[in-house]
Amino acid sequence: MIRCILTLTIASVLGMTLCLSAAADEAVDVEKLKEGQWTVAFVVLPEVPECKLAIEWLGELQHSFPEMQFLVLSPWLTDDLRDAAARAELPVARDEESQLGKILGIDDVPTILTLREGRVADRLVWPFPQEAVREAVEKLAFTPDDGPTALLDEGISLGKATTLEGEEVDLDNTEHPVLLSFFQPMCPACWRALPTLVELKDDIEVVLVVLEAGAMTDSEQAELQETGLTVVLDDARQLLEALRVRSTPTYILRDETGTIRWVKEGVAELEELRDQT
Repeated sequence: MIRCILTLTIASVLGMTLCLSAAADEAVDVEKLKEGQWTVAFVVLPEVPECKLAIEWLGELQHSFPEMQFLVLSPWLTDDLRDAAARAELPVARDEESQLGKILGIDDVPTILTLREGRVADRLVWPFPQEAVREAVEKLAFTPDDGPTALLDEGISLGKATTLEGEEVDLDNTEHPVLLSFFQPMCPACWRALPTLVELKDDIEVVLVVLEAGAMTDSEQAELQETGLTVVLDDARQLLEALRVRSTPTYILRDETGTIRWVKEGVAELEELRDQT
């Protein structure tokens, strides 16, 4: 079963913010952890020797992997923790009441996670040697992404699909760009995104690709029909597999030549979608 993005690690805390331990005390949106490559250390206090080591090791590693982002998270922000992170030249943020840590199953500290697009690639739970941290970061840095972003700038044939009303449509027969939005009935974020997609449909053709349509009630089917969007069913996973979709919601912009121009895994705001379309 393709999983709703709300069950996928970082994305489980949409709307939560982390208090950044910077001079300006700005807020860091968890959404940022869903994009790109991250190495995150969950610690408590630098007085704990192993936590101090984890901070120092990440500080040394970040200079070897400038394309990756590093972060230290702790339930508490103390002066000592700020100082330790500053010496390592690392950003540090407060995971209030360990909300993110609990969702990610952090039972002991330090724990180091490597993340790609919000998904856990590797998990190191103390005790671990410094070399294991480097190996995890190298693995993340040098392993290509096998998701839909790997298809950027490639021409992809989508073939034919069946609409919610039972009609057949040829998704390759279009003279205009198409925004495909992958939708799962059990995904709350997918339902919340519907009004945004409705606002976009006058500017670009929007195709809502429904996975596991059999899980929908009659009232839910009616709600989708009322949107006026082109709703197609992908029970055979033809589109899911062709576009390497791993979670919902996922947005894929395909131009009039059939080339993939933009991909977003996870929640996308109206302005972000408008900027791409």
